[in-house]
Amino acid sequence: MTKSPRQIRIAASAFEAAFLVLLFVPAAFQKDSALTTPEIAVYALANHFLECDFFLFVAFTIPVVIWLILFLLKPLRRAFGVCVFLSAFQGIFMACFFSSIRLIVPQVNWIQYVLSYLPIACMILLILGFLLAWEGKPVDKKQI
Repeated sequence: MTKSPRQIRIAASAFEAAFLVLLFVPAAFQKDSALTTPEIAVYALANHFLECDFFLFVAFTIPVVIWLILFLLKPLRRAFGVCVFLSAFQGIFMACFFSSIRLIVPQVNWIQYVLSYLPIACMILLILGFLLAWEGKPVDKKQI
């Protein structure tokens, strides 16, 4: 089952869209006016406003930048390479932020795990796209 780079680009965009939905939609089901998950709101109320603002900025900006790079940057192999780096940074950033939240809010929500592992899954998908987007010629053994 070989995927084309176009299909991988669309799947990676869907992963990043799911990431944003899972980050901001739980607030719609809360009775208060919190912006994201209750854990992040509690963390902000514990005098960590600047950290939460920075987290929300980075958590929203990285998927948007990945979308723009995937659909605007040419050649496609370079776009996949840059997006692999951004997705890896996003996964590490999410894991570090949620581990700092656990110091204040001891209960672990399933959304925290999903938000930590979804960028890593997207990174693996983008690595596959990077490998499939290679358009070079194989090296001839006589030239070596």
